[in-house]
Formats: sequence, C-alpha cells, structure tokens
Amino acid sequence: MATNIGFDDGHPYFETGADDGKVFIVDGRIAFTDTDATPSTVTVERSDDGGSTWTPVLGETPAEVGAAFMDWQSASYADILYRAIAVNTEGAAAVTTITVEARSLALWLSGGVGFGQTARLPLNPDVTHTTSRDGALKEYAGRDKPVAYRGEMTTRSVAVSGRVTDRKFIQDTVTPDQLLQMALSPEPIFLFRDPDGRRIYGTIGPVNMPRQTTARDDDGMRSWNGFWGYSFTLTEAEEA
Repeated sequence: MATNIGFDDGHPYFETGADDGKVFIVDGRIAFTDTDATPSTVTVERSDDGGSTWTPVLGETPAEVGAAFMDWQSASYADILYRAIAVNTEGAAAVTTITVEARSLALWLSGGVGFGQTARLPLNPDVTHTTSRDGALKEYAGRDKPVAYRGEMTTRSVAVSGRVTDRKFIQDTVTPDQLLQMALSPEPIFLFRDPDGRRIYGTIGPVNMPRQTTARDDDGMRSWNGFWGYSFTLTEAEEA
C-alpha cells in the first residue's frame, strides 16, 4: 500500500516502510514500478507550462502489477515537470513531482499508435519553418486597388532533411527502411520535435530518400556505403 512518496538519490519513490516502488528515469524518460501486492493506483501527469496545467500520461494503473511507460509526446529538449499521484485502498493520496532533463540534440519524428514509433534523426539536420494565414484580394467597382482580407485559418509546416544510415557503428539512428516504414503508418497524425523544444503535430507528405554516397565499404561486406539523404514536409493538423 503506497502511503507516502519521498526522494531517494533524486528519484521519487512510493514507500510503505520499505522501498517497494519507484518513479525513475529510463533513457531520459520516467518509469514507475511497484511490487507491493496490496491494491493501490498511481497516476502520472506532465506539465508543459511549469505546473499551471497538467496532461495525463499514465492513467490510473494498479500498483500491485507494476507499471512502466514511456512518454512519447514529451519535448525532446526541455526540463519536463511530472507529478505522480498514488492512492491507496483507503482513499489516502500522496503526490510528488519530478523534473526530467531531456537533452536530445537530434530531430525526432514519431508516428503510429500513441506515437510509439520513433525515428531519431541526428545526422546533418536541416529544418525550414513556413507559416501563413489564409487571405484574399477582392476587386470592387470604384476602388483603385484590391481590398485585402485575412481569414482565421492558419497554416504552419516544417520541411525537414538530413541523412540516415544502416551502418552499425552509428547507434540509435533510424535506418532508411525504418523511416520508410514509418511513412506508411495508417495513423494520420505524426509528431515532430527538435532541440529548440518545439512539438508540432501534423500530417507528412512523401518521404524522399536519395542514396548519397557510392564509395566502397571498408569492411568489404558491401559494395557501397549505406548513407542516404531524406526529406519530408510535415504540415500542422489535428485529427478529425
């Protein structure tokens, strides 16, 4: 039964007289586990504005079965504030917060169910942002110049390009095949993140991927190097 939450070496934990469970960091994300067999629940929320508003990232989960999760929609470079709420069977609640330092210098594209498919894009990144607001020019009799109108609909897109590779010595970089497979995801919305802390949800157009080098591989296992360029455009949108 989780009756208190404290800190142990900087990590929040759920305490019942012994350290039965912790909220801990895994590869820059937080995870929760609790081995206590007495039913209780834990909820984890994220704040993107310093604690004014909170977004659930892990719903009420039975603590006795444990829970581990990855927050696939957090910023990739930011100080991210989370709070964990543990409730025991008697209705008592304990709350703690933790700040997770996300420090990825790569670009990220995520898609699929829950944005659980991720593509890390650290090589030669190039990003172009384009924004506009719908407008029109109308011509009226007696007016020397057209009359300008501005609508409510805004458009924001980001054009992304860089390099990908299937070479094994470059770790944690999406391969060409994985990026192409992600582009075929039936889920309509993707998530783009960059080291400036931006998160943009939208649809992506075709992924172009030209092979960029033809030099012979040093290990003799390939006839040429597996380095490819890529480019795609993500246009901001929301689900129907």
